[in-house]
Amino acid sequence: MVPYSCLPVAVPEDCRSMFITFSRGAPIDREEIFDYFRQKWGDCVVRVLMEKTAGVSQPMYGRIIFRSEAFVQLVLNSERLVKITIRHGQIWLRKYMFTVRDVLYMYSDARTAYDRFVGIGSNPEQARNAVALLVWLDQCNVRAIQHLPGLSPAAVSLVAAEANSVLDCLRGPEPIVPAIPLISALCQDSGVDPRFFAFHQDLVVRGVAGILDGVGSLIFNNHLNKMLRRYQTGLVGNPLELMAAYSCLSVAVPEDCRSMFITFSRGAPIDREEIFDYFRQKWGDCVVRVLMEKTAGGSQPMYGRIIFQSEAFVQLVLNGERLVKISIRHRQIWLRKYVPRPAATQN
Repeated sequence: MVPYSCLPVAVPEDCRSMFITFSRGAPIDREEIFDYFRQKWGDCVVRVLMEKTAGVSQPMYGRIIFRSEAFVQLVLNSERLVKITIRHGQIWLRKYMFTVRDVLYMYSDARTAYDRFVGIGSNPEQARNAVALLVWLDQCNVRAIQHLPGLSPAAVSLVAAEANSVLDCLRGPEPIVPAIPLISALCQDSGVDPRFFAFHQDLVVRGVAGILDGVGSLIFNNHLNKMLRRYQTGLVGNPLELMAAYSCLSVAVPEDCRSMFITFSRGAPIDREEIFDYFRQKWGDCVVRVLMEKTAGGSQPMYGRIIFQSEAFVQLVLNGERLVKISIRHRQIWLRKYVPRPAATQN
């Protein structure tokens, strides 16, 4: 069983940020805002960003990034806009809203890493999963991903191989992660080694799944990234798709898209509770339900279906493969992407 971890799942900065505006003629600097919250709530703020102005002009807006989304919720307390007073100067706070363009800029290192992985011949799905793992580490203040642009193609290939070896091991019954010397070196004494991933496998998988289901929809969207490059070169104005507001909430996905088809070996029966418990003990609350073939007369089911909480878990189980095998208490099951049967057509 995976040791219990009390570490919270990493939440993207955009989900734990607030947009702040100031009253003209009542200047407040970032240190005052930082100290206000630190004195009231302790170490709750990561940093405060202010509008860049020319000369001695007063900033009119800024952004607060909190340690967790819960602090944003506590500040707003169900309101859309709140006002606080800091040393007789007033500031207004609301939930920070990003555009799609903002998010693409913010994760430009991730897109660069993805392009380099694909450029050296990586399977696109494995490349996405590897980048999502590095983005998750980055959100945990482990900045390995920022070093990728300066690496040689051979080193980039090794990073991709190490990242995918981690993800492959995390689906097995015993997460024995092989040596990852380059990733460990890029993480610069952050304690990220094979034992880290093995001990925190539930945290890692759910964090990576959150990246794939969230900002991954933009990072790995070729159309949007091509449009961004055209915008940067001045070939287009302000495309509506880039100017659209970004929501960090995952879009609901149909069950068929987050399901896997499973088959069993004859003479090695496995019940649905064992399959459910296997993934729950490894990855936490990731499975909605397990369906089994209906049989008559006590016959052993030969196939079934797992419905996961999100499509990302299917991607992480397969990690670029069409078919994978796992062992549950020394009994093997085979998993592949669920493909629903086409509806019967009527004449």
